[in-house]
Amino acid sequence: MRRLLWCVITLCHASQGLSKEPKSLTVCLGNQEKFPIYRKIGDENKPFPGYFFDFLEELSKKLKIPVRYERHPWPRCLAKLQQGKLDAVCAGSYKKDREDVGLFPKKPDGTVDESRKVNANGYYLYVLQDSGVDWDGERFINLKKPLGTITGYSVIDRLERLGATIDTARNDQLNLKKLLLGRLDGVVTHETSGQLFTNHPNIRKVEPPISSKPYYIIISHALQKTYPGYADKIWDTMVEVRDAPEMQERYRSYWDLEDWQ
Repeated sequence: MRRLLWCVITLCHASQGLSKEPKSLTVCLGNQEKFPIYRKIGDENKPFPGYFFDFLEELSKKLKIPVRYERHPWPRCLAKLQQGKLDAVCAGSYKKDREDVGLFPKKPDGTVDESRKVNANGYYLYVLQDSGVDWDGERFINLKKPLGTITGYSVIDRLERLGATIDTARNDQLNLKKLLLGRLDGVVTHETSGQLFTNHPNIRKVEPPISSKPYYIIISHALQKTYPGYADKIWDTMVEVRDAPEMQERYRSYWDLEDWQ
């Protein structure tokens, strides 16, 4: 009788463990301002904090759990995710070696499910107005000095395959300074960061994009191990939030702002 009771109790605890969900999520975002996805640290409580903050707030409501934020340089976000010190990173593009860092949404055949992306973003080249450096969609023209970009960006592999020498920095502001000092032939960064460069009268944006990639919420292996299946719930709920008309309108409203500052 005691053995039967012990078995019943054990099965009850096991079923509760399988069905439990986290009480909160800790999500990492970059620590540098990037229009329109997030403001600089300390400005997150402004009326337009950044689309990713709006997005994650709605995701929190749908999941019915609080979302806490950490702001770090991109490489540290990935490192903490891999160490299981974060639940998710918002947002990153897919690279094969990043599967060791965290989980990406997948289709039944094991390929990445692009339909469950947060958004898509292009990498563009920014050069001085009088520069002869160009990009024709397949190759760089008149490139002699290094190109600047941010440490850990996935575009680095592509730039190196295209024959460019890369000079990395921890943020766009440092690359801007190096470009203006003539130490770089150009800077390659996200279009969402491009306002920093195009706001400067001596810098222009080069079309077309060097690459355009989907970006995903990357989930920690630790979260998936503790709460099996919850990663899919996050990604599926994220799609509902992303595609909601009010969320799309909120995103468009950022581009109508007269002053992001």
